[in-house]
Amino acid sequence: VRRDQAGCIAAWVSVPASEVDRGRILLDRALVWNDAGELENLRGSPALCFNPIFGATVDEPAPAWLPADADLLRLAMRRLVAGLTSARVILSITFGDATPLLAELATLPVALVGLDVLAALGRMGAAGATCDGAADLGTRLASVIPPGTGLLLGVIDGRNTRLEEPNATYESRVRPILAALRKGSEPVPEVHLAPNHGLEFLPRDAARAKMTALAALRDRARQEFA
Repeated sequence: VRRDQAGCIAAWVSVPASEVDRGRILLDRALVWNDAGELENLRGSPALCFNPIFGATVDEPAPAWLPADADLLRLAMRRLVAGLTSARVILSITFGDATPLLAELATLPVALVGLDVLAALGRMGAAGATCDGAADLGTRLASVIPPGTGLLLGVIDGRNTRLEEPNATYESRVRPILAALRKGSEPVPEVHLAPNHGLEFLPRDAARAKMTALAALRDRARQEFA
C-alpha cells in the first residue's frame, strides 16, 4: 500500500495505565509513512498524540464521558428497553475502567451493569491505591448501585491467554469485592462473575481454561456468600 493510495490512516488500541512496558512495545510497532511513501515501524521516532475521541492530534486529555454522550446514551437505552416485558437488559462496559461513570450508569434502565474489574483495579493501582483496592472498589460499588440493580463483575482477563490461578484470583479480586458489597446498606440483588471481555478471539483451549477457572471462582463464591 502506498501513501497516495491510502491517505491518512488512524488506529488505536487500549492499554491500561499500569502496563507501561506494553505501551512502549505497541508504540515502537506503530507504523508511519517514510520519505519513500512506504510504511515502517516508528522505532523510537517522535510520535504525534492522536486522540480518537477528538479525532485530532492533541495532547490534552479527553473527558472519559462527554456530557452530550450521556444524554444520547440515556435516550438510546430508553428506546432499546421500551416495550420489553420479560427480557432483562445487561449493560456491560469493556476495554476500560467505567467506575468513574458509575453514577451515570446507575441511572440507566438496566437489570445489571457489567464492569471490567481488572481495568478498575489497574487504574487504582496506577493512582497509588493500597493493597485494599478490591475492597475499596466493592465499597464504592455498594454505595452507588441503586436498589434492584445487579452487577456483572469482569474478574477474568479475556484479552490474553495468560491463565489466572483461581485461589489467588479469588483472594485478591473476588472475595474483597463480595465482602464489601455484603456490608452495603442496600444488598445488591444479584452478582455474577464473568470475563472482562469476550473470549471469541482466544484459542479454544485457552478460552475453555478461562471458563474452568471462572467456574472455580463461582463455586467458591457460592460456598462463602450464598
